[in-house]
Amino acid sequence: MTAILKTSSGHLIVTEGAARLLWSRRADGSWRLARIWPDRQEKQDILRHLDDGGCLLVLLDATPTVLTAFPDELDDVALVRGDRADESLVDIAVPFLDWLPERYRQEARRFQAIAEARSAEAPAVLQAPLAVSPESASYPTVRFAVRSRAYSGHTPEQLAELADHVFGGQTDDADPRAAHWLTRLMPLPWERTARSLLGTRSIVGGSRV
Repeated sequence: MTAILKTSSGHLIVTEGAARLLWSRRADGSWRLARIWPDRQEKQDILRHLDDGGCLLVLLDATPTVLTAFPDELDDVALVRGDRADESLVDIAVPFLDWLPERYRQEARRFQAIAEARSAEAPAVLQAPLAVSPESASYPTVRFAVRSRAYSGHTPEQLAELADHVFGGQTDDADPRAAHWLTRLMPLPWERTARSLLGTRSIVGGSRV
């Protein structure tokens, strides 16, 4: 799974968090963390996409996450953003939406808080896996989808369908002020365990090629 997808409709979908960690194989077959997506050119491409009126859907966790990795998976010590978890593990924090301008980060944090508060009102069995932010008059081409405790994964095809639904316009009976609470998603085979900054465990993934 990669951090970014482009749909046939031209929408961009970015999975924030540990999916931004890009992995590669060494000559001996072991994994190494190559870098954190995006690089400068990739960031410029996204900003150009937005400047041209393109749509962007960003998947978020309810809380920030930290990937737990083995020290020998890291060739570049600059990638170590967190503290040592124990004698054999290292925590790597992924900077939250550092590839987007601050105004988008503020909106993402605001909607995260709303989604988390709503999620806390009901047991996990009654929760929808995703909450999608309502359209903003300030930036109608950017939306955020927060994954709840009930979230179990998605396929690229489902993400494309979601983006087409979100940016395809409102139906006549839809309330544009209300967030969308979506339920039809499937598990991801590539997900690995990560540790959230609040001390709980969550499932996230990075791209290994």
